[in-house]
Amino acid sequence: MSNTSLVRRKLTRDILYKQWKREFSQPAGMFFGKTYFVSDSGSASYDGLTPDHPKALISAAVTLSATDLALETDRRNQIFVLGGNYDEAVVAMPASCDLIGLGGYYSGYPTNINNVWTIATAAVGTHIHGLRFNKSSSSSIISVPDGSNWFHVSECLFDATTSNDKCLEFTGTTYYFTVERCRFIGNIPYPYDIYINGNARGSLIEDNLMFAQTAAIYIATGTVQAQTVIKRNIMSRHQGDTGAQLAVGIHFAGEGFAVCVGNWISAVDAIYPSGSGDIENMLMDNSIVQAKTADRETTYE
Repeated sequence: MSNTSLVRRKLTRDILYKQWKREFSQPAGMFFGKTYFVSDSGSASYDGLTPDHPKALISAAVTLSATDLALETDRRNQIFVLGGNYDEAVVAMPASCDLIGLGGYYSGYPTNINNVWTIATAAVGTHIHGLRFNKSSSSSIISVPDGSNWFHVSECLFDATTSNDKCLEFTGTTYYFTVERCRFIGNIPYPYDIYINGNARGSLIEDNLMFAQTAAIYIATGTVQAQTVIKRNIMSRHQGDTGAQLAVGIHFAGEGFAVCVGNWISAVDAIYPSGSGDIENMLMDNSIVQAKTADRETTYE
């Protein structure tokens, strides 16, 4: 091979490497996003770009991410929240961003969220992962608003010490949301773990541990649950609800159709369709224990 060919190959390799390292704005924007860090020992004066210079508030990192993504709309950012205690009431979520708790991974203790998050504006493509919510509230611990399509909650712990009305609430049109591998526990019964009030077309609820009092999953009147999939969840009475059984595992008061497959439900009414939805032929391999008996069923009654 000639020296000219070797030089050409090296130049080509270097150009591609520089593209990958964001030295060319267009390819870089397609593949890279910024990473921000938050710590309860951080500072407002820090830039939040490294674990050694984290922001003190989650909302500050959310603002930085939103500002950045307004300039570069074709990429995805990440916010890492170090283990500690966070008391702020977050009202905005970062669209096209992963909000990840590093407690247990990075610092050896949980990322505790000690307040409710009533999100005011749509958060499209937001992913919340690995956070522990232990704030008590008479409303919802997290309220996801209209327009928050592709909202994703995974491996979060809902662990309040006193009663809440709802743990996780979706309102308005929230297409294609996912809730997976979360634990809804705590010391006092929650009436509802997941409460859906709107249009939840194409949503997925899977592999969750759900202790509740009224209904583990409640799909409200007027809600459209078209193509909703609920699978491999465990639902039972709350540990603090001594002697009482969970009233309803999955309550369909809405319309449309849903698929329930592989769930384990201990409840007086395991799957209760009170609305106009078509779920009768969409139940597969659900294990149901009712009225404190050892009955095993695969269809609703």
